Amino acid sequence: MKLLTALFLSIACVGSAHAQEKPITARADMAQEKLRRGETHDGWKFAKGGQALFRNKRIGEPVRGEFVELRFSKGSNNGAFRYVLWWDVDRGVAQALIWDNAAQSVKAMFPALPEQQWDGVFWSPGGKYAVVPQAGEVQEAVYVANLATGHVRKRNVVVRALKPCENQALVDQPATWKGDSTFRLNVRIAENPWHEGGAKCKPKPRTVPFDVPME
Repeated sequence: MKLLTALFLSIACVGSAHAQEKPITARADMAQEKLRRGETHDGWKFAKGGQALFRNKRIGEPVRGEFVELRFSKGSNNGAFRYVLWWDVDRGVAQALIWDNAAQSVKAMFPALPEQQWDGVFWSPGGKYAVVPQAGEVQEAVYVANLATGHVRKRNVVVRALKPCENQALVDQPATWKGDSTFRLNVRIAENPWHEGGAKCKPKPRTVPFDVPME
């Protein structure tokens, strides 16, 4: 009887582990709530000089420009964090951070980047990480914010053996999570519009899944 019980518990544990590995759909949290220069909302103010203020405390660095907005996402799955960014019509995301709602402070600051970032974020199911893909002409990485430590790291997402006439783009849907440890997105391979090598190099349009470890 004890042997049967132990066997049943072992099978149950294995089944539970497999259940945990089942992919979870990753839903993008887009930064769609907007503040234009001179506007205020819920403690936030976007000053005319491009400064973001929360309860009169300056957040981030001023981003100047005639067409700059302060944008907010709806928030993480547990409501603890929001993705906040400065959106420039010409440049896209000019500055971005993760805001801690409870502490009312910056949890993670994305570094100033020569390439563009996406105006949305993926929150891990367990609330441990936030993932922001690259956007624009170069799409070869995602940025992972550890929501416990505030540390942000760059994870390269580069499909190997691309031909000179091929170009890759990160596809946000359908993206999935494998627990809290791995983020899977798709990379679309298509013709490189800047290639000038003639017709000898013929691209094969395809989509390649790519797993990104969080640590």
